[in-house]
Order: sequence, then C-alpha cells, then structure tokens
Amino acid sequence: LGDAKEIAHLGKTIKKTVSRMRELVDDIVQEQERLRKSEFDALQAQVNPNFLYNTVDSIVWMLDSDRHKEAISMVTALANLFRIALSRGNNIISLRTELQYAQYYLHIQNIRYKNKFTVAYDIQPEIEDCQTIKLIIQPILENAIYHAMELMDGDGCIIIRGYMQDEDIFIEVTDNGLGMPPEKISALLTGESNGSKKGSGIGLKNVHQRICLYYGEAYGLQIESELDVGTTVRIHLPARFEEPGGTMP
Repeated sequence: LGDAKEIAHLGKTIKKTVSRMRELVDDIVQEQERLRKSEFDALQAQVNPNFLYNTVDSIVWMLDSDRHKEAISMVTALANLFRIALSRGNNIISLRTELQYAQYYLHIQNIRYKNKFTVAYDIQPEIEDCQTIKLIIQPILENAIYHAMELMDGDGCIIIRGYMQDEDIFIEVTDNGLGMPPEKISALLTGESNGSKKGSGIGLKNVHQRICLYYGEAYGLQIESELDVGTTVRIHLPARFEEPGGTMP
C-alpha cells in the first residue's frame, strides 16, 4: 500500500514538473517571437531618408522652373509610395502591390535622373497574388541606381523578373552596370561593407535579414555579379497565397 502511495505521489510530481516545463517552454517561445518581431520591425523601420529629401527638393525645383506636369507626376507617385508603405499597418502585402511600389519609385527616380536608364519587366502573372513582406524590392533598386545607373552615360538598363520555381518565388533585379568583385558581394549581405550612406548596401542587408527572420534561413537574397557586365540580385521567397494578415505569424 505504501509503495502504491509513493508511486501515485511520484506520478503527480512528475505531471506537475512536466506541466511547469511546458509553461516555461511556452514562455521562451513567446519571448523569442516577441524579440523576433521587434527585430523585424526595427529592420523594416530603417528607411533611407535621403530619397525623400531629394524627391521633395526635386519637386520644389520643378515648381520653381514651371515644370508643373513633372512636379504633379512626382507628387502623385510619392503619395502612392506612402499609401503602399503604410498599408493600413499591414506587414504583408501582395506581390502585385509590392511591384507597384517599385514602379512608383522608379518613376520618381527616372524623372530625377532625366531618363538616364530604362526599365523592363518580365513578371509571371500567376505569382502576383503571392503574399510577401513589404518593401523588399525598392532597396535593391535603390542600390542598382546608386551603384550602377549613376555611372552610366545614358544607356543604363534595369530588368525586373519574377517567376515561380520548385514551389518558391524568385524576384530578380538585374542591371548592366560595372559589376563588383566577390568580396564586395559577401560584404553587402553580412554588413561588413563600410560604404557611404548613399547606396552603401545597408538596404540589401536589411532586406536579407528581414526575409530570413520572417521565412527562415532557407530564404533571402542571392547576388551574382560580373565586372563590366552587371549585377543580379535575386529575392527568394516561399510561395504563399493566403490572404494578408498584417501581423507576424
């Protein structure tokens, strides 16, 4: 009888211990998720303000020069950028909307740079309903403009491709700039690059980290470059077509 009581007592103790361990594990998971979301939000908040300042300065200059149509076009594109960036507080948007953001951004930059480069799109229509974390293409375009298009003599070209492969989504931004050596490619994604604020690659690192935080280490950015040929930055995402929820999963 005594042994039976001891066994019963031991069983209750083990159950309480297991229950407490589960609570601790849940607390740890929730804390890690909170930290992950906090880091994700912090990375997303790191937006280059120079683009906004330069755009406003360009609008003012156009108004002073009586280039009203261009100024109105720029203001409209900038308003649309803000609308998508805010997205009613949602972190998740459709790839179609993300590409619209890229188009508005390139429209502004093309006016600023006086059509110094052309843009071409090759997007599979079936991927446009795929959901993505927002603002992942524009930093790559910014890097292409500051590192490649600014140095061109008017024959610059940026190509944006989007396609599905092996149940994953790939978005490629290719430029025909000067390219870069392998050590610089590695530095762009690890944060070891010490370039200037303007197109220093900070945006690429942030995009890569945000994708990894949200979807896992299997996803993120890949960079291919060849000197005197150009650079391709490839975004790798899982194909998720559910409705946007606006919060971290």
